[in-house]
Amino acid sequence: AMDITPMARGFVYLAAVVDWFSRRVLAWRVSITMDTAFCVEALEEALSMDEKPEIFNTDQGAQFTSETFTGRLKREGIRISMARARTRLTVARLRPVCWAIRDPVQRSRRKVSISRTCSVEVG
Repeated sequence: AMDITPMARGFVYLAAVVDWFSRRVLAWRVSITMDTAFCVEALEEALSMDEKPEIFNTDQGAQFTSETFTGRLKREGIRISMARARTRLTVARLRPVCWAIRDPVQRSRRKVSISRTCSVEVG
């Protein structure tokens, strides 16, 4: 699954690919615009891993309905599932990622560890 969430009061957005089964953040990108490019970059990184999903879930945002994004999934033979609105699980899963990227002090204080291929752990 993939979603975009604002990171701060300003215009900074986080796009993250999350494995629903393991709840791991597989790939993420940050951008000051909500364009398709940074979403496709995160998707490319996630798809470069060993296992590819059978179904990929997003909302119906313009970034995810673009031919560039959906075409990449179709070329891999991945079925596309699109929800009408962001799901709470995805948004809740992205919050610690936002904190870890946005505020290094917050990261050390809350013991948040993150990497592009590991799960997010909040202590």
